[in-house]
Amino acid sequence: AAELRMRVLIGVDSGTSIELVSDPLTGRMDFLGSVVNRASRISQFAGAGETVVSLNTMLRYKAGYSQEGMQTRGRRGSSTSVMRRSIISTADLQFEDLGLQKLKALDEVALWRVCHDLASE
Repeated sequence: AAELRMRVLIGVDSGTSIELVSDPLTGRMDFLGSVVNRASRISQFAGAGETVVSLNTMLRYKAGYSQEGMQTRGRRGSSTSVMRRSIISTADLQFEDLGLQKLKALDEVALWRVCHDLASE
């Protein structure tokens, strides 16, 4: 018997431009907006079982999801240069720099692969 395997690619972006609507056919709630579109495009850079995040998401994780911290970092304009190292370690996650990537039909964005710290498990 053939083995059925599922390939899961995860892309994550952060932001506030999300709209929640009810699907008229299924009645299920659906998320819409530019953040959802970018997350979908980001997932195309993930391999099977991998998670790839935008720079914005990685910085939010590092800042403990502090919106104020994100705005401060953005205004200074230095967060990108400070964070652009090959691997950044934060708590139990590491982030590998994938560089600037062009998202299909969207802009260029800095992407990071989430690496679980296997040494601490």
